[in-house]
Amino acid sequence: MVPFGQVWAGREEQTGSLRNLVRAVADGHGGSVLVEGEPGAGKSALLAGVAEEAGRLGCRVVEGAADELGQRFPLGAVLDCLDDSESGAPRRARVVASLYDGGARSASTHDPLAAATEELIRQVDDWCAASPVVLIMDNLQWADEGSLRVWQRLDETARDKPLLLVGASRAGADGDRLAALRASVSAHGALLTLAEFTEEETARLVTDTLGAAPTPRLLRRLAGAGGNPYYIRELLATLVRHGAVDTSSGRAELATEGAADDEPPLAPASLTERLQFLTPQALHVLRTAALLGSDFTFRELSGLLESDRDELWNHVDELKSAAVIDESRGQLRFRHQMLRESLYGSLPGSVRSAMHVQAAKVLEREGAMPRRVAQQLLPVLEQPDAWTVSWVVRNISALVHRAPGVAVELAGRVLDRLPPGSADAEHLRGTVVTGTALLRRPGAAEQVRALRDRTKNVEYQAELTFLLVLGLMQEGRIPEGLAEVDEALKRYADVPATELTFLGLRSFLVWAFHRFDEAEEVARRVVERTRTLACPTGEAYARYTLGHLALRGRDYQTSLREIETGIEVAEDSDDTVELRIGMLLMGSYVSAVIERVDHAARLLDRARTLSQHSPGRRPWVHVVAAWFKYRIGQWDEALDDLHIDPGQPMPTDPWLPIMMRGISALIEAARDRWDSVDEHMDAVAGVHLDPHIPHNQASHLLLTRSLTAERTGNQTEALDLLLPTLDPELAASLDNRYQWMPDIVRLALAVGETAHALAAVEAADMEAERVPEDGYRRAAAQRSRGLFETDPEPLTAALAYCERLGYLPFLGHTHEDLAAVHAQKGDPDSARVHLQRAVAVYQALGAQWYVARADARLRALGVRRGHRRAGPASRTKSGWDSLTPAEVKVALLVAKGLSNPQIAAELLLSPRTVQTHVSHILGKLGMRSRTDIAREAAGRARDTRP
Repeated sequence: MVPFGQVWAGREEQTGSLRNLVRAVADGHGGSVLVEGEPGAGKSALLAGVAEEAGRLGCRVVEGAADELGQRFPLGAVLDCLDDSESGAPRRARVVASLYDGGARSASTHDPLAAATEELIRQVDDWCAASPVVLIMDNLQWADEGSLRVWQRLDETARDKPLLLVGASRAGADGDRLAALRASVSAHGALLTLAEFTEEETARLVTDTLGAAPTPRLLRRLAGAGGNPYYIRELLATLVRHGAVDTSSGRAELATEGAADDEPPLAPASLTERLQFLTPQALHVLRTAALLGSDFTFRELSGLLESDRDELWNHVDELKSAAVIDESRGQLRFRHQMLRESLYGSLPGSVRSAMHVQAAKVLEREGAMPRRVAQQLLPVLEQPDAWTVSWVVRNISALVHRAPGVAVELAGRVLDRLPPGSADAEHLRGTVVTGTALLRRPGAAEQVRALRDRTKNVEYQAELTFLLVLGLMQEGRIPEGLAEVDEALKRYADVPATELTFLGLRSFLVWAFHRFDEAEEVARRVVERTRTLACPTGEAYARYTLGHLALRGRDYQTSLREIETGIEVAEDSDDTVELRIGMLLMGSYVSAVIERVDHAARLLDRARTLSQHSPGRRPWVHVVAAWFKYRIGQWDEALDDLHIDPGQPMPTDPWLPIMMRGISALIEAARDRWDSVDEHMDAVAGVHLDPHIPHNQASHLLLTRSLTAERTGNQTEALDLLLPTLDPELAASLDNRYQWMPDIVRLALAVGETAHALAAVEAADMEAERVPEDGYRRAAAQRSRGLFETDPEPLTAALAYCERLGYLPFLGHTHEDLAAVHAQKGDPDSARVHLQRAVAVYQALGAQWYVARADARLRALGVRRGHRRAGPASRTKSGWDSLTPAEVKVALLVAKGLSNPQIAAELLLSPRTVQTHVSHILGKLGMRSRTDIAREAAGRARDTRP
């Protein structure tokens, strides 16, 4: 038996409820409980814990489990459960005889089932007269009708005797048969539903299992288990067994070699054994469905199986009832991706290959998107048949812009089956080149140029020239790109739509070349001409250019308007996928700056979705997401977005490595991990703020260099590295320089450079005045002025903004600055309070170097924290003080009556993350509802009033 202490993490609440019920029955107070959950949710483990605890407390424990094969035998389940060798054997024999052997019947009835029921209830009553009884029945969904009636009868009177009924059933199974029992238990006892694990609960399970907290990458891989605890444990065990999990750093992370995202699949037996309750026919349907992918339609499944549709529906209903698949908007879906992978792996290779080709034909017949057909063909391309070759030739053009990686692989595999020099072969070779360019692979521009120069088709030449210019841009070869565009404008002057496309692209190139007036003139000319001649690509590039120009002028509303217009006009154009991703990301950034946080998140989600079909642009999405997460203090998630696997080529866009390394290095510096900082800095050691690298994207790198100097005690050098941001010319391209102004003020005052400090205050004020709708700029200006003037008031205003928006790094720095100002003004008590709060924020971020800097800074002013905690591990584990800063913010918003989606929008989090925080808060505070949280928060507010 499994003691409660060994039930896996994530089921603590249910464990506590069951423990209380067991203790109550041991004291003579009966009750009942029904535990429901899908297979693998932990029902059996909880029942085992109940049995162990009840036995320890001196209760009679009677256990049993219904059997699917026993449903046709009246009272079979309850008879097996009540077969107690001490006193039940004679009575059980009489019951069996009355049911099956024509034995003596009750004098009051001719119904043997009713007589047997009364006899069994009397047996339980006799047991209860002697001692408390805990009656446990698993798999109630398979219990016969008679056993369910006995259980319901016992449930109706359990509270009148020392009897605890603990039943378990599979969620969603036999709803009609269990409805009466469920209603009875709901009225007299308790229903416990074992929901899917949240990410927080999964993390606790990993921590308990491995002794190390998981990184976001490992959690994302475990998400394939769909929140099912059993599947999570199996997947984790397999990853560990294959050496795919590394805990040497103190955290559980996916190993960088061998199994990062493509580790060996689970041994099928470890999962399929959990499906033995399915009929063989339903299991066959499930294995076949695994071939179609995570999502599929009934028509596709029917076409692949070639079976009777009514019969197939019955099997699908069985799978839905078993919570293995579900249905939404006409689509069937595996609930657990890991289960699908395991079932897929259990198919013999030869069978799988034949079924893939058949599935491809079915999908094409059903009108599926080319991408889904291609997914079926990729695994069988070693020896493509004639149908596959024909399909690839016919559909490759539709694939290349939406899934360039897939298109390149398909074309490359099929080329060998085509006659050299044939039209089809040349078409596929062109697709390989186009896909290579869209994937942003090194050398792609020259491949496109070579193909362009030898093609005879004028329209195809124009398409390849456009692609060539994009490749030159991504490699930073702006002058060459501009020359190609100017040549194309001459060549296609008599083709208005083509000329307008290149003219729109030219506006963007000229902007990138810092010829801003000319860029605006060209862009506006394009927009004017598209009023009478539709040209989505040309207009989208022109709008993109105008958006950048407005951003440079700090006109964020106009910038967002131009960007969103560009997104709209390019929406239906396949050849603008990459441009749309860029515009969505820019719109997301601008929206965040003007505090339209929910809108920013939506645009970022759209970009992330679109980038699934454009691998070359995926790093863009990860970098912008990391910028958001850095800003709000989700640093582990930011590092996860910025992770680069060994052997993975760095993006060819010059600015991407700078920003990726800069954000990563800045986080690692704050966390006092200087070896990692050196690694990131060495990777971009030769980078300077040159004209072809947008300065915003180098700002994190700049601050990291300053922090590195400050760490060595050289505050003058640290200041000198930041001073160029005060340059008015540089400021035009550095619209986020306001973030670093408080650091300049702090460092300048520390080394006696008052003039530089004043210049930074004035620059911060100017930035805030230029964009009054940006509260972050205003807070940076307030923080800068408060430091310079040794005035707590503007710093307090900045603090209120940070607390409201949840910008944790800025919040910690503001508390630190307030502590320093209070100390300078002779108020050590207030200084100590803000120092402790700054340290609490820094520790939540893991920013140990910031902790050390704050301590040293305040120590020089005569202020110490007092008792020093070791860090996050020593934080109080319960009560209000145990809440992290993020949890406090969520609790306060719960107290205001906000729903989880509203809190998510307010804090730039997902609703699921908010739910995790709420669950964590309830656990730490020992509470059961949001009302309890609100009451506690209100009490805290009253306690802290002056």
